[in-house]
Amino acid sequence: MQTNLGNSLHILLSSFLLMSLFSCSTKQEEDSELKSQTALTVDKVTKVKVKKAVKSRFHHELLSNGIVHACGKAAVPFKAKDQIVALHVVNGTRVKRGDLIATVSSEQLKMRLDEAQLQYDKACITLEDKLLGYGFTTKDTATIDPVMFKMIKIKSGFNSAAIALKRAKINYRDREVRSPLNGVISDLQAEVYNPASSYKKCCDVVDDHMVWVDFSILEGEYNKISKGEKIKVVPFANKSLELIGTVAAIDPRVDASGMVHIRAKVNNSKHQLIDGMNVNVIVQSEGARCLVVPKSAVLYRQNKNVLFVRNGKKAKWVYVTPGEENSLNVQILEGKLAEGDEVIVSNNFDLAHDTPIEVIQ
Repeated sequence: MQTNLGNSLHILLSSFLLMSLFSCSTKQEEDSELKSQTALTVDKVTKVKVKKAVKSRFHHELLSNGIVHACGKAAVPFKAKDQIVALHVVNGTRVKRGDLIATVSSEQLKMRLDEAQLQYDKACITLEDKLLGYGFTTKDTATIDPVMFKMIKIKSGFNSAAIALKRAKINYRDREVRSPLNGVISDLQAEVYNPASSYKKCCDVVDDHMVWVDFSILEGEYNKISKGEKIKVVPFANKSLELIGTVAAIDPRVDASGMVHIRAKVNNSKHQLIDGMNVNVIVQSEGARCLVVPKSAVLYRQNKNVLFVRNGKKAKWVYVTPGEENSLNVQILEGKLAEGDEVIVSNNFDLAHDTPIEVIQ
């Protein structure tokens, strides 16, 4: 009996001790995490960069991919169909309106022009003869009855000859292919000594002074963007380049993929964007004031969000609750962090609590 009672007391005492130990370990969990981090090599000085936590208006961002399209683009055809005798440009050549692009052989065109001129001269002689038959001369045209004068010109073949001459002059002029607008030569297809009739067009002239950027956003983001809003455009090929544009049009329709199509206009006076280029599009809208730190400052350690704050020559581990983030910064909703605290933004992956640091510029 006494043995059973002793065993029961022993079990109760053991259970109590285990519960006490568990309670203490739970309360000291955060401290043990810090100690385990501090247990790492703290003698090594880590060079870091810091940024101050600031209270400012947080910029919400919509991110998308877009394609650049020139605001002005013209396909330049060959109107004359004879042999190409000269090309005065290459792809990438910048031209102004009226600049010569290509020249087509003029021999046949000149012969047709001379022939048309001859027929016109003959018609003028015939017209004068017919006027004399009615008792008039070409100096009396102002006094001739308009209906009669029209009939005389038709009978003499004057009208037909005048139209044919005008057409021949236009055809002769069209032996020269000229740019219809200011821009850059693109998609030049023609080659010298080949018939112009072999090509659907000579080339394109692209006016890229201003460009369109077409991109799409999710249906749920439709109310977060408005016409006239500013956007940032960053080419895939050059992440260091950033251009500013303005939302010009919003298609009030959701496509089959659940996307809304947006068109923005971007000043491209330095010709840094080209037709068909792929770009990142960032649409920013200003939010409420809050505590903001660079994205690189916040780390995910042991299932928690943390950052390191400079405290003298040591790094201090601080738990935080992040909010929304954009391409550069993140909101800090909770945590022992104040405006003006210097947070570590580089070489922080291997830091531990109380690690010695040296701040570099």
